[in-house]
Amino acid sequence: MASPNAFRANPSLVWEFYHYRRSVVETVKPNPGHFALAKMEENLIRQNKKFLLVTQNVDGLHRIAGSKNIIEIHGSLHRVKCSKCGKADCWNHPICDALDKLNISADFAAKPANLSIDQLPQCHSCSGLLRPDIVWFGESLDAHNLETAFEESKNADLILVIGTSSQVYPVAMIAPDAADLGIPVIEINLDTTPKTDRFMYHFHGKSGEIIPLIVNQMESD
Repeated sequence: MASPNAFRANPSLVWEFYHYRRSVVETVKPNPGHFALAKMEENLIRQNKKFLLVTQNVDGLHRIAGSKNIIEIHGSLHRVKCSKCGKADCWNHPICDALDKLNISADFAAKPANLSIDQLPQCHSCSGLLRPDIVWFGESLDAHNLETAFEESKNADLILVIGTSSQVYPVAMIAPDAADLGIPVIEINLDTTPKTDRFMYHFHGKSGEIIPLIVNQMESD
């Protein structure tokens, strides 16, 4: 469901999968950690400081919570791009009538709808087949986004590494490379990771509980 080959072979099934994923995301809200990061950004910008949030999440919850300066390094469920001309755009849910009429649940793959190409979302510019703007397996990350993330990390005063396994490359090297330059890195996670020993601090626990505490401390200071 998450590769260019799968989309070429069965775009209907892939679109059903992403329609289901988007349906799930529509039912959830940001947690206190999302809102705390948005508050941190607001506070720092007010102090004429920089803030950059680099996320591997595709759910869009950081934007919903109010974060502004974001790199969605793996794409977003809220965007599409044309498989023909490459034009990217936001999309509403549901994206087309054919998917809207489907009663999709988690077991949808057992009974695919087999929608025809002309029933699936089409590009308004060139009529090419739209696809989710997600970085799939076998695809490269956006070079500009990746370069920006690495460059900004090298000039940071502080880096938070939140809830990631630190095993998805090349993103997993952003914080460790910065730590090697002497930049303080705080890892927040329910578990240690392969990179924990390279970071200055590790806070064990839920991000939705720890990040608000950090923001409250920053505000009191």
